[in-house]
Amino acid sequence: GKWNGDRKFKLTSQGKHTGNGLVETPGQTVNFIVDVTAPGGVLLSPDAREYFNAMSTFSATASDTLPGTVNSVIFHVTRAEDATKLWNWQASTFTVASGAATDLVPTFNSGLYSYTTDYFQVTTGTGAWEVGRSYIVHEVVTDKAGNFTDVAHPGFTFDIVAPTATITLPLGSATPINNLSIISGTAFDDWSSSNVQVAIQNQTNTFWFT
Repeated sequence: GKWNGDRKFKLTSQGKHTGNGLVETPGQTVNFIVDVTAPGGVLLSPDAREYFNAMSTFSATASDTLPGTVNSVIFHVTRAEDATKLWNWQASTFTVASGAATDLVPTFNSGLYSYTTDYFQVTTGTGAWEVGRSYIVHEVVTDKAGNFTDVAHPGFTFDIVAPTATITLPLGSATPINNLSIISGTAFDDWSSSNVQVAIQNQTNTFWFT
């Protein structure tokens, strides 16, 4: 048979002498929990965006179905193009899995698990995050019964290169024009542009067109 999952149980044993009928008092009692449900986790940072110009802290929540209890939470971060390379906090670079050295153990405060390191604070591309490279963050939650869940972020790209925009019409010229029916231009980014805006200012009174 099977135990009903996610339940508390109490097991009691009692010895009885077959000859004189004496009974053990009290009997031995053992309380235990059968936990068959994996815990859960929610990554809060990084959020769902695909591109970041800074990623200083990982944060997440974790929970387990009662009467189960969360036992540990760790973070892993891998390179998107090579999942065998993990951030190694001892070597301060990405290496193959190295036990505790690639387990990023967070602090816990007010229901939130958070992890940071000095190398995560660097926003020039010379710390943990390299310009143009993509990464996947994992939150691994384990409960006291040994069930675990690996919550993986879809992945983010570290991008600190600003996009460029070029006005193609009107042409920059000192010669006056008497008609301008359209304004046009181009925009470029190494990855993806999310927004392009045009602003027009009157150079005489400095008012902006609205």
